[in-house]
Amino acid sequence: MDKLIVPWRTVRTLCSRMCKDLKNNVPDIRSFNVVALSKGGLIPGTIICNILGIDKLYALGIKSYNNENRGDIEIYQVPHFEDMQNILIIDDISDSGASFTHILKMLGDLKQVKTAALYCKANTAYKPNFCGKCDVPESVWIVFPWE
Repeated sequence: MDKLIVPWRTVRTLCSRMCKDLKNNVPDIRSFNVVALSKGGLIPGTIICNILGIDKLYALGIKSYNNENRGDIEIYQVPHFEDMQNILIIDDISDSGASFTHILKMLGDLKQVKTAALYCKANTAYKPNFCGKCDVPESVWIVFPWE
């Protein structure tokens, strides 16, 4: 499996690109509650909140990998979604799409939800609404600077 080592500068560039797309396509983006999927989505979530001027960032604890091996989804921390109307869910990557799919099923149809990821694999089962870099080949393992 090929590895793509992502530098911090690229993370910042991809976050900035997504923020521009968010502002252009979601005029009320500052009214959204940002929910980062931890651990991978916490840093992009923080950067995006800082760029957009959003004060509150929530973490949703979800685990689906053990090192480079995909396993069952485990949820271990859930914010109070009942109090949220508009939600932006952020992760570092939509690899299989299982995490996004699981969270969206959890939320149901009651909320306005947008999704964003720094990277999106070409064959993911769920393509986020906003993506920094799409169609990454399945054969590429992405290594982020916080890993």
